[in-house]
Amino acid sequence: MRPTIHMLAPLAVLLAVLCWPLEAQADAQTWLQIDKSARTLTLFEGEQAVLEYPIALGRNPIGAKQRQGDGKTPEGRYFIRSRLRASRFHLALQVSYPSLADQMLADALGVPAGGQIMIHGVGPNAPPAAAHHPLSDWTDGCIAVTDAQIEVLWQRVPVGTPVDIRP
Repeated sequence: MRPTIHMLAPLAVLLAVLCWPLEAQADAQTWLQIDKSARTLTLFEGEQAVLEYPIALGRNPIGAKQRQGDGKTPEGRYFIRSRLRASRFHLALQVSYPSLADQMLADALGVPAGGQIMIHGVGPNAPPAAAHHPLSDWTDGCIAVTDAQIEVLWQRVPVGTPVDIRP
């Protein structure tokens, strides 16, 4: 019997918790919360919300990302893996998707997990739908803010910062 997504979901959640990177756990003072339903990104220092920005998500934002090309923004606990100065969307903070749990779920479904999920600006080369940012979801699964907002995040969010992406 081939496992279904409903059978694998509890395993994916357990693996996400167990695989939460130690370096991200060590520096939990600054962290990001992405609330997909509220379309907000909030920067926290400890339990104090320091700033909040409206966001645009993947073009198909309902539900967690399961495969490459689905247009969904992932859900779960991640961390900032790297910072890209040379992004076509101004600046970008790379999110650690896929996690081990995400990859295992995609493998069980027989599909590629995808990757390159970023928190990024709009930039000069954005698609036409970005002109309505943040009123429309226009990314391929990333979290988009304005160029001015990504500049602030760039100054405050180091590699290893935890990112909690909620449905």
